[in-house]
Amino acid sequence: MNLEKGGKVSEELAGSLRQLRDQTGRSLRELAREINVSSSSLSRYFSGQAVAPWPAVVALCRAAGRDPRPLRELWERAKDAPRSGGVASPVPTVRNDLPHDVTAFTGRRDELAELLAAARETTVVAIDGMGGVGKSALAVHAAHLLTADFPGGQLYLDLHGFTPGREPVEPAEALRVLLAALGLPPGRIPESVAERAALWRSELATRRAIVVLDNAADADHVRDLLPGAGRSFAMVTSRRRMVHLDGARPLSLDVLPPQEAARLFVASAGGTRPGDVGEVLRRCGNLPLAIRVAAARLRHRPAWTLDTLVERLRDGELAVADVFGMSLRQLDAAQRRMFGLLGLVPGDDIDAYGAAALAGIPLVNARALLEDLVDVHLLQEPAAGRYRMHDLLRQAALGEAAVADPVPAIAGLGDYYLSGMLAVKQRVEVLIPLPVIVEQPPPRASRPLRLRHSRRLDEHRVGQPHRDVLARGGAAHRRARGRARAARPDLRSPTRRSGAADPGT
Repeated sequence: MNLEKGGKVSEELAGSLRQLRDQTGRSLRELAREINVSSSSLSRYFSGQAVAPWPAVVALCRAAGRDPRPLRELWERAKDAPRSGGVASPVPTVRNDLPHDVTAFTGRRDELAELLAAARETTVVAIDGMGGVGKSALAVHAAHLLTADFPGGQLYLDLHGFTPGREPVEPAEALRVLLAALGLPPGRIPESVAERAALWRSELATRRAIVVLDNAADADHVRDLLPGAGRSFAMVTSRRRMVHLDGARPLSLDVLPPQEAARLFVASAGGTRPGDVGEVLRRCGNLPLAIRVAAARLRHRPAWTLDTLVERLRDGELAVADVFGMSLRQLDAAQRRMFGLLGLVPGDDIDAYGAAALAGIPLVNARALLEDLVDVHLLQEPAAGRYRMHDLLRQAALGEAAVADPVPAIAGLGDYYLSGMLAVKQRVEVLIPLPVIVEQPPPRASRPLRLRHSRRLDEHRVGQPHRDVLARGGAAHRRARGRARAARPDLRSPTRRSGAADPGT
């Protein structure tokens, strides 16, 4: 009973000290420096785990502009109260470790509403998307809005799953940091990962806390860090889709719609400037990180117009390549090769058959590699079976050294498309008067092949490897045409022989 009274007195003193802390308006570190007390000791005084010496109480009162004398009697009782092991019984520590909310947070209204609703309905949300798409900004912004609903604490931990130059934080170390954030002394934190995970879930079960696990490498990276029973809520962000994380509600982020992208740019740039903002956004690919980088550059150069910024972006001065570097380093050799080859595709998108021909691998292997790239957001699947690449990622893919000689790959893709044309000709009897020789037979498809009208290639999208292949194909076409006319003097151009039958049928 005396121990219980001692704990209540110590908690009463700790509550008074926390009020003084709040009145100073300073952070723990700033306050510790000012009153010449270590941050760890000050944290124990505020949590009630230890009774502060009277000089520390006086210094704290002076920092807050308060008279320390009214606290003397309470301090005497707390100092003399019996405590287990000479230390006050631990009380739950309430911390807010959230980073500063993003300035000029714009858009994501639907995704934000989904997150806020999920906090009332489930325990874990996994937010995925390509690098720079704004996963961390959304999670932190939502956590700030949810602070009042989770009074048990607001914890944030960067797991560094895709941080350049840093190894990911191991689950054991992550659990140690999280348990310490809840106020557990080092002596109470067990050694094994399983025991730490069990203790973490047990501590969270008694609280209503929000936990942001940012920049996770994959599902295994965070599996032991998730809450169990109770009313706590965790948000996980990753560039990889958490398809193997049971019970987590997925939320995938894409680039911003044009209107939201324009609002973000204007807000980040500090206002409008003369010029075409649409061209700036096109150069940034509507990617939030690229937009913020471009807007920050414009904001600090008052003499620039938007046309000046576009010129600099056209010259490749937008430094966001490092954003994708860690994603690429997570790929194995086959995945990275496929990524580099897909950067060579001249059209808007490609299917698994075309990717197989491009890489010179079996169809089943190509499908698996495409799905792997979709899972890590290096590739998009806007429609079932059709794959495309974001413009900024295409630039990164073209810079990949994995594709030493792209001409054979593009030739293989062209050969596949020609073989597809032959398959269509056999079905619909398209008039093709000239012989076409292909090295690869048309694929056996379970469904009829369909012609897709390709958009005309813009000059800037057709690099030298594509021009080499086109030139090679044009020369072969002219040679074949000459041989055909020599063998068939009566063969004339289809435009002159309207209504003529196909000589090959």
